[in-house]
Amino acid sequence: MSKAYRFTRPQDLEIVDKPKLTVAIVIACRDGQEKLDLVLASLAVQSYPSRLISVYIIDDGSHKPLVLPKIKPRGTTLVKYKNSQGHWGKTAATNDVATKLKEDVLWFIDGDMVFDPDHLAHHMKWHHESDDYAVLGWKRFVQSWSYTPAQLNAALLKGEFLDLHQESWGKELWEERVERTQDLVKPALDGYRAFVGATFSLRNSQWKRLGGYNRELITGEDTELGWRIFTSGMRTVVDRQAHSWHLGYSTVEQNKDEIHRHNDPALAQYIPQMHSIRS
Repeated sequence: MSKAYRFTRPQDLEIVDKPKLTVAIVIACRDGQEKLDLVLASLAVQSYPSRLISVYIIDDGSHKPLVLPKIKPRGTTLVKYKNSQGHWGKTAATNDVATKLKEDVLWFIDGDMVFDPDHLAHHMKWHHESDDYAVLGWKRFVQSWSYTPAQLNAALLKGEFLDLHQESWGKELWEERVERTQDLVKPALDGYRAFVGATFSLRNSQWKRLGGYNRELITGEDTELGWRIFTSGMRTVVDRQAHSWHLGYSTVEQNKDEIHRHNDPALAQYIPQMHSIRS
């Protein structure tokens, strides 16, 4: 007799023809106007119905205040978060804004990403199937780009997302963990480490039940959230069809040793699986 296990999920789930769930896209960023303009240009051509989409840009103390560009999704709001330039407040900024949102699903993304037009639709198919998924998009890193928001927008409308970059790379350790666990269907105790914050979504009700990010963490907040998602009984899904380009190196890659020296002891205070390095 067949059994349904905790991490079981449908195979080859298709994009929903007549979606009904609303989604809030949340982008917390400080500075980076040029990249943000490209993010919004790619969000403007998402295939998921625009009437169901709202976008919230959280300006977390930019040196030069962010502005909304010409090319953007119709329902885009710029939120000026009251924070000093010398204090990093992504977790607090995200929590304080997200707690007020009413949309069915929350999709959190970084402010330096370019998304395939079907990226969001692939996230949302899971949330229409069940309310206990945390969905991760698939990303590749690129070193350089020369397109403007208008050029990007036009290319995406012509179906040229994959042609935008001939050279790219992924995070080898992350991709190896996903492959080894059969896309997190069979994760070990460290499966939560596959949860990264560049592009993830979950039901609003689940975000509120979990309590959002841990406000005590300056960085690594996505890893700690991944642990709580993992231990709460939710199913984490990596959707390989939800393509995206990450513009440039990630913060972790640029400051790998320094970030790990800071993050590991801090995260160990909240994640029992990291007990061996707990201070």
